[in-house]
Amino acid sequence: MKHARRDFLKQTCLLGAAALGLVRPASGQEAGPTPKAKPMPMVPFGPHKISRLVLGSNPVRAVTHTAPMEMNRALREFYSAERIRELL
Repeated sequence: MKHARRDFLKQTCLLGAAALGLVRPASGQEAGPTPKAKPMPMVPFGPHKISRLVLGSNPVRAVTHTAPMEMNRALREFYSAERIRELL
């Protein structure tokens, strides 16, 4: 079954949001206690400390190593100059 890029991105965003606790359960379900936010993980980088969460260039350059060529094409279409600026 072939999924549209928009559906894939929507599902991916929802899963990420759910993992971060940003999505509330459907009505009728009780939510557990909200965990306190942890500080962002940091690592030393020379004399500085930077986030361990580093953005790689592969998606922006539309380079995937294991995905089919269709994914590269979808990434090229999605990451317009405006979206790249927004991301950065």
